Amino acid sequence: MKNFKTYLAESERTYRYRIKMVGDVDSTFVKDLKDKLAQFDPVNFGSLKTTPVQLKPADFPACANQRVSSMDVEFRYPAIEPQIKQLAQI
Repeated sequence: MKNFKTYLAESERTYRYRIKMVGDVDSTFVKDLKDKLAQFDPVNFGSLKTTPVQLKPADFPACANQRVSSMDVEFRYPAIEPQIKQLAQI
C-alpha cells in the first residue's frame, strides 16, 4: 500500500484554460499577462494563435471585423474567469 505522500504526489491536478483576446495583441501585453498569471503556478503556456479577420467572431459578437488571438494555459491552482479578465485589464 502506498503512503499518503506518494498518493498525494501522484494525484496532482492541473487546470486548463483557453484565454481569448479580440483585436491585435502586442507581444509585450502577452509577456505582462504571463507575468501576472504566474501567481497560479503555471505548468504550461501555449503559443499565441491568431485567426484571420472575421466579420463576427464567435465569442465576441459585438466586435466586428477583428482577429481573435488565443492561448492555451495550464495551472496548478484554479483561476476563475473574472480573475483572468481583471489581470488582463490591469
